Amino acid sequence: MNGAQNNMSHYTGIILKLESDRAIVLTDGLDFMELKLKPGMQRGQHVIFDESDLYSAGLITRYKSIIMPFSAFAAAAAVFLVILFSLRFVSISQEYAYIDVDINPSIGLVIDKKEKVIDAKPLNNDAKPILDEAAPKDMPLYDGGIL
Repeated sequence: MNGAQNNMSHYTGIILKLESDRAIVLTDGLDFMELKLKPGMQRGQHVIFDESDLYSAGLITRYKSIIMPFSAFAAAAAVFLVILFSLRFVSISQEYAYIDVDINPSIGLVIDKKEKVIDAKPLNNDAKPILDEAAPKDMPLYDGGIL
């Protein structure tokens, strides 16, 4: 065990510093220990104490060596998840190709990789009635009634 012992579990030492809820003690074995602060304790006082007098810090202080790496890991995981989920909402264009049919009537089509019409625009006045009738949006390119 640490510190000088008079009996099996008793220590002796001198109080070096008093804090709000504990006293810092230098034991006869030159170890520093923290004791629960009791009324009447003074700096420089010689004390005899056992393990029941030792200051036990809160849960966070006790497990600080475990909590700190875990919290760093949790923070890194949170950042990774934020980046991952924010990429889902970034507007990634589905446009794969633009096709302009330049005969009268002239039509502009935007298709995706699966040759599905994403958008259709009339390029002249004669194309408007054809697009209104065919309504090729969301149709396969060759089934849209245009080509």
